Amino acid sequence: MDYKKIYDQLVEKCKVRGLDKSVLEGYFEKHHIVPRCMEGTDDEDNLVLFTPREHVIAHRLLWKAYPDNHSLMWAYTRTVNSHKGLLTSREVEKAKITKAEFMSSREVSEETREKIRNTLLGRKVPRDVVEKTRSKNIGKKRTKETSEKLSKKRQELLASGWTMPEDARKKIGDASRGKERSEEHKAAISAFFKGKPKPESLRKATSEYQKSLRPWQKSAAIARPARAKVWREADSSYQVWLEHNKPNAWAFSTIISKIHDTEYKTYHFDKLIEMFKEGWIPTEDNQWLEYKEKIENE
Repeated sequence: MDYKKIYDQLVEKCKVRGLDKSVLEGYFEKHHIVPRCMEGTDDEDNLVLFTPREHVIAHRLLWKAYPDNHSLMWAYTRTVNSHKGLLTSREVEKAKITKAEFMSSREVSEETREKIRNTLLGRKVPRDVVEKTRSKNIGKKRTKETSEKLSKKRQELLASGWTMPEDARKKIGDASRGKERSEEHKAAISAFFKGKPKPESLRKATSEYQKSLRPWQKSAAIARPARAKVWREADSSYQVWLEHNKPNAWAFSTIISKIHDTEYKTYHFDKLIEMFKEGWIPTEDNQWLEYKEKIENE
């Protein structure tokens, strides 16, 4: 019997389903047409959706077609391992569907959720896995149903008072701060949020986050060249401030404008002079020194 031919016919028959499970009725599993152990890739043209029964049959056909490939033998036996290989493909399909229905409908207690969170906390996903997942999802569009589900879940979270952890918020902010967006991108973001009021919990969290930033970390100091220059040259400004008997912001802006032959506004130095008067010395602040070093290395 030509098992490879039967396998190819099964694949061709099921390819017409596509790969979007959300538009299909029933339970389906993704299968690599050319197995990974035979150098098959994760590309979409090497994937097909099978019912559980078809999946079992497919692995059995591959094993029969290539009996010397032990990886294919293990792939098949794993498919029915929990049943010791005694169930038929139809019985395996029924068992898998029953399990899938149970998993999708079960209610997980908060205690169990907390245990799962604690188990995953601090676990780092290998960079190659992150990049592989990211590259697979680039360009993919969510279905309308999926988008609505995500939106509903997000609204429920915000309404419950949930806010993103501070360390996660800082990582996202640091990663995106200073990046240039195209005018088209800016317009799309503006149109998306137009007319949508922010939940009070989000406003509060955003405000608290902004307050936690040092002056040179804030978006205004990054996006506006004049402000960025003020904080970048805070050490030399401190020396000028001392040499001129610690003037106020108005007088200091006049002095600096003459030194650099550039017109500075008083408000550029309001916060800087306030910090000087409070005893802040740039060269003794490790965070500012790290900022200065980063700027100079860019």
